[in-house]
Amino acid sequence: MRNVTGLIFGHYCVNVPDDLLRCLERFGENHNIPVVYTDDFGHGAKHAIFPIGVDAKLDAGKQDLNFHIDDC
Repeated sequence: MRNVTGLIFGHYCVNVPDDLLRCLERFGENHNIPVVYTDDFGHGAKHAIFPIGVDAKLDAGKQDLNFHIDDC
């Protein structure tokens, strides 16, 4: 957990249990990291692609995720 600086939790099920959302919120508070839940990727119908090894900044308050990709 020392290297985790944020958590994006993807699609889990059609009806997201409130307990799951509370658990994710507590996890973020306990580790002082931003945590968000989104239906835009995961095991559902929507499958966004997250680049591996690319620096990114997650702002859970603004619901914003930015990738920092250097020009080749």
